[in-house]
Amino acid sequence: IPLDPAQAANGAIGVGDQVDVIVASRDGEARYVLKSAAVVDRSAGDAGGGLVSGSRVGFVISIEVDEAQALDLAAAIEAGTITVVRSTGAASAEPEVGG
Repeated sequence: IPLDPAQAANGAIGVGDQVDVIVASRDGEARYVLKSAAVVDRSAGDAGGGLVSGSRVGFVISIEVDEAQALDLAAAIEAGTITVVRSTGAASAEPEVGG
């Protein structure tokens, strides 16, 4: 996943971290793509293109995914802005239901 440091804990994501991957689409919607994914590699990026041609890439992380997750992740990269956050393993917050 090519990332600008601002999209990934100011660049402090590293091998061994568990991360959640969030996509914010161009229409303003955000959703989790992956939760608690293991970071298995990290390398310096370049501004020359790759998956996000013309974008500023500070570094690239590789995460462990299965076949279905790989497809979801590829679609998310094309659909919007990816943000990676460290996973706490906490249960998802449910919105309160008014009564």
